[in-house]
Amino acid sequence: MPPYEARSVDATASTTPSSPGVCPDGKQPCTAEETPGLETRDVVVTMVLAAFVGVAFGLTVGFPAFYFVFDGMSRTCTGFTGRDACEAAATHGGCVWTAELGAEPPPSNASALPATASCKYGDFRTVYCPQHATQAACAAEPACTYDYGAGACEHAAGMAAWEAGLFAMGQPLGAAIASF
Repeated sequence: MPPYEARSVDATASTTPSSPGVCPDGKQPCTAEETPGLETRDVVVTMVLAAFVGVAFGLTVGFPAFYFVFDGMSRTCTGFTGRDACEAAATHGGCVWTAELGAEPPPSNASALPATASCKYGDFRTVYCPQHATQAACAAEPACTYDYGAGACEHAAGMAAWEAGLFAMGQPLGAAIASF
């Protein structure tokens, strides 16, 4: 038994396609059984909706990886070499353009060198992460993180792990809920 209802075919009806809402025999208004192509429109609407939701869901799954990279880059104050770029990142990354050394130890030939301004983290007066030689000492400072690849203690930039996890989870979860 087929899952669809069998319909009889009217041999006298016109075989030319008609526009939606116009009955094949030309009379108005059409009854539900006479309206042509309703099943086809439903299938097309469903396909378009599924394609749109699939693209939206795919974008939200792929977006966090790029966001994390660019967020980390925009919050790495020492990567900015110009005053304008540093000041532009000040609102997002907390960067400061200054010639002060802060907690950084002065170079051995400090008297011979003029003070050079550079982009520093907002807490540069109290925190200097490269001074921590071990992983344990680096972990004791909340503003620092140990870079295992470089084998050095660096200032933490970007999101904390729990913030990144919430953001990464929230994007596809929100898209999945919105698709219902």
